[in-house]
Amino acid sequence: MKTKLACALGIAALLAVGSGCRHNSLDATLASRAFLSAPQPPPVLTTPAAMLLTNNTGFSARVNIEGTPYTGAGMLFGRNGKLLFVPDATKTDKRTPAGRYSFIWNIAKGEGIVLSDALQGWAPMSLSSLGAVADVVFEGASPAAGGALSGLKATLADGRKVQFTASQGSGGVPLQIHGGEPVFNARLARVSLKAPDAAMFEVPRGFTAYSSPESMVDEMAARFRTLKRRSY
Repeated sequence: MKTKLACALGIAALLAVGSGCRHNSLDATLASRAFLSAPQPPPVLTTPAAMLLTNNTGFSARVNIEGTPYTGAGMLFGRNGKLLFVPDATKTDKRTPAGRYSFIWNIAKGEGIVLSDALQGWAPMSLSSLGAVADVVFEGASPAAGGALSGLKATLADGRKVQFTASQGSGGVPLQIHGGEPVFNARLARVSLKAPDAAMFEVPRGFTAYSSPESMVDEMAARFRTLKRRSY
């Protein structure tokens, strides 16, 4: 059910949270910083490393990602070549109207969508933190052949080469992925091999469509300014 994803994301409407509240200077500062850039998905989704998460029939896991410029943690779900990342809510998320953003990614197409808790909206994304991939060589068994993957080497369209290593757990889901440019490390824990509901990888019912992540940020900034004026 699409409503399950809305519940999993812990969606809270901006106006319901902000109505009647006064923002102190710290809240305003944190919020304005949140508006400066569009939401960015973690590299475990948008780099060739995501291919190391396809050698299974579906999974869910806790993931902790450390690297530059992205560091964060949350829930990671996979099914049929698609990934869903729902980050943990941070103190900053709770103190700003921007809230948190979640990401659905289609690995084969190299594109996905960003979901906004506060806006109850979504926008398409088509990007890679490394660029287009020209060729991939798997180490260990390929996803099509089944078995354990120990890593991969990818050649990018501009000729650069990147490498990722994987420490496999059970069911074809790695417990750790390391590599990239810049380097990041993703650790998976509490892995479940039960395939998530297919509806979790679709836009939740009732979400508003935006043309881009940047347009979502603009809308959020406009709403924040309106609420700020009303609070005085």
